[in-house]
Amino acid sequence: MDIEKFVELANQRTMDPKELCKVGEKILEVVEGKDRGKVLGTLGNLYYDLREFEKAEKCYLEALEIYIKLAEENEELMRDVAGCLFNLGNLYQVSKKYSDAKKCYSDAIAVIEFVQDSDLKAQIYSASGVLEIKLGNYEIAEELLRRALELRNDVKVMNNLAIALMRRGKKQEAEKVLRDALKLGKDFAIIQNLLTLGAISFEEIENLDLPIEILAKVKYLKAKKMEREGKDASKEFFEAGCLGFLAIRSGFESVNYMHCLDKAMENEDISKLAGGIKKLILRYYYNANVDVEREMLEKINRGDFGQGVLALVLRTIADDIKRLS
Repeated sequence: MDIEKFVELANQRTMDPKELCKVGEKILEVVEGKDRGKVLGTLGNLYYDLREFEKAEKCYLEALEIYIKLAEENEELMRDVAGCLFNLGNLYQVSKKYSDAKKCYSDAIAVIEFVQDSDLKAQIYSASGVLEIKLGNYEIAEELLRRALELRNDVKVMNNLAIALMRRGKKQEAEKVLRDALKLGKDFAIIQNLLTLGAISFEEIENLDLPIEILAKVKYLKAKKMEREGKDASKEFFEAGCLGFLAIRSGFESVNYMHCLDKAMENEDISKLAGGIKKLILRYYYNANVDVEREMLEKINRGDFGQGVLALVLRTIADDIKRLS
């Protein structure tokens, strides 16, 4: 396999990364110079994804050494120097070697000032800002994250900036940043932080036309809040369970829908309905040997799905049963 194909497959993530690592190690036996740096950087990324951090570090360090030497004669390779430092910083940050991570990010920032790559600059400023939040340096974090946002708007960066502002007691500024972020993209972390600030109500959130996987999490948060306040949260748990099931069935990460349905079943008024949905899911999605209420099956057979979230769940289950039978 040639170098370009190796890098392409690594970026596509369609091949077993362990097998790709073997390919990369084999290529290293016959390449030198810039090509070797390219293979080492890609191999380091593969090991990083596999959480084999010692191997990743070794690859990144050797690649860095190669690019530093080559950049003495070709300044265009300073971008690769910065990229290696950025990768090392990320590696050290996830390994909780914060002083090493800070040094790498600082060096990367110094190098990237001479490179015309706004995307990489933004990534380095952002990662460094997140590290400074972890270190409790909120003023420095704010500065770095603002520099990242000057280069590109990004919801996650805006959320991290809001966290830095909140830690500095700048609640109004944090709210503005979070609301601006919410206009760019519906992100659950943004909603959580607005709730933490007391800057948004559940009613307002539920009117945001959220993706189903996020709405399920919001319903769950609302249910837990009501539960803490001593209120009946069975309806909210039921809706969270139904939405969570639909989200996970569609391939999204969401709430533990079985737990939510169990919580809903604690209320006598909704227990039969929640239990019926749970049995349908266990029977037709987990092949469990459970008896499903005749009334629930008749509803599905008649196409009597009701309204709201219940209708979405029953219609989905009915379609799946028909498709798989």
